[in-house]
Amino acid sequence: MADFFHQVRAIAEAHAPVFFAAATHPMSAADEPLVSVEELVALAQHPKFVAIGETGLDESAKYNPLRIFDYREYDHDDGLSDYDDDGVFTTSKTLFLGTAYEKTINSLSGEAGVQEGEEALDFLATHPNTAKFICTKLAQEFISDTPLTATTEDCELVFLANPDADDQMGLVLANLLASAEFNDPTTQRGKLKDTQEAMLSLARLLGWNANHAYPGGEVSYDDSIAYEIRDAEQPVFYKAEPTGYYETAENWLNTNTALKRFKEMNDMMANRDGQSRDFVAYFKTIYGPKPTSVEIMTHLFSLMLGGYYDGYDVQLGVDLLNKDDLEVAIFQPFDIDGSEAEERITALITVLTALPEFQLH
Repeated sequence: MADFFHQVRAIAEAHAPVFFAAATHPMSAADEPLVSVEELVALAQHPKFVAIGETGLDESAKYNPLRIFDYREYDHDDGLSDYDDDGVFTTSKTLFLGTAYEKTINSLSGEAGVQEGEEALDFLATHPNTAKFICTKLAQEFISDTPLTATTEDCELVFLANPDADDQMGLVLANLLASAEFNDPTTQRGKLKDTQEAMLSLARLLGWNANHAYPGGEVSYDDSIAYEIRDAEQPVFYKAEPTGYYETAENWLNTNTALKRFKEMNDMMANRDGQSRDFVAYFKTIYGPKPTSVEIMTHLFSLMLGGYYDGYDVQLGVDLLNKDDLEVAIFQPFDIDGSEAEERITALITVLTALPEFQLH
């Protein structure tokens, strides 16, 4: 490793985007000096050293005479190998979960590869670490950024006890929702919505649908809620890592993310084009022909703020619905049939989206 290490380190040091790893290749283990853990740890102190282990696969017959490190789809799927490239496929061994098993299938049906894949998935799906990951992720989504160990452990037991249940995840969720921590009043409204959740909350209120931002209009991705969420930099289904988007507030509580969120939500309010929900008609449907400003405020405060508001919020709502000009305080009682009713309701909703309570669930 020593000779190559210095060469690789020099390349990494000479080029800003390049980083490096180091270890002894298994094919060279007999010839290389034994490297101690202490030496590897010392090497790892280099600022551009990112991993202990080899990267890449050898294609050369010199280092890989049986090509056992090659990935070839027909070997995996069919259980047959042509190690010497003579066109003759022979029964080979497969490495499954660290153990070599003799292949027995003698056709190109693909059945062996499918079976191995199913066995691997079964192993992963029933592993305790999988239960821990899923239960922690769900608890962070529905309960708290730092759920109690007792809550997640109880959830893990349910997950592992029902590996073959068709409603396994339903049972897991039911366990979480019945937990003492979920039903503790102190955990209510304690989760910060991520960008998708905040914008989808507003989209539901505005009556937008998933295909198009403006119901009744021609379907267009450029006007869809997915497009708005993409502009806020949390595009749907675009998180490359299998762990998905973060569930904890620390990843969404930064200036850049918050500003993008508020900008896109303001754009959603400003670009309704009269084609999203008609709030005058909406409130008349709920409260009859003459809904009052108090009924509208109560409805929106409950829906958007979860009922968590104070005297300042109430006064703000009264001012927005009943005054033509907040600066000179010209009081004009709210009239649902007035020419400015829709505009005033929209102004109230726009302000409520910026309040901290709307960002919680």
